[in-house]
Amino acid sequence: MGNYLYKIAYHLACGNEDKFNYFFDRQVKMFGPLTGADLEYITTTRDAIMLDWGNEMKEFNAHIG
Repeated sequence: MGNYLYKIAYHLACGNEDKFNYFFDRQVKMFGPLTGADLEYITTTRDAIMLDWGNEMKEFNAHIG
């Protein structure tokens, strides 16, 4: 995809509001308003990122104690 949807999802997962707003605005300027499919992609990707981070944290903690 030649867009900013992944970056929007990533910064949403990070809680980085400034970067989220920056890439959200760029997405809208370059490609128009977000569609339902775009919003679904963002939320699904954000959820997958957070799940991966949670699994990595569990693995890390398992190794240290």
